[in-house]
Amino acid sequence: MLTYGMIRFVLENLRYDAVRGSMMGISTSQWISLIMIILSIGSVCRRKIRKLKGE
Repeated sequence: MLTYGMIRFVLENLRYDAVRGSMMGISTSQWISLIMIILSIGSVCRRKIRKLKGE
């Protein structure tokens, strides 16, 4: 999920599809990609913390 989000963000930046809309200079697809990246990083961090705690 992390890799897909990063790749999609970069590709959408190169593609620039004005029809899909944008907010604050970032397309809708890029916002979705950012959410995916943030959630996957959070998931990885949570797993690492649980592993260190021995759960």
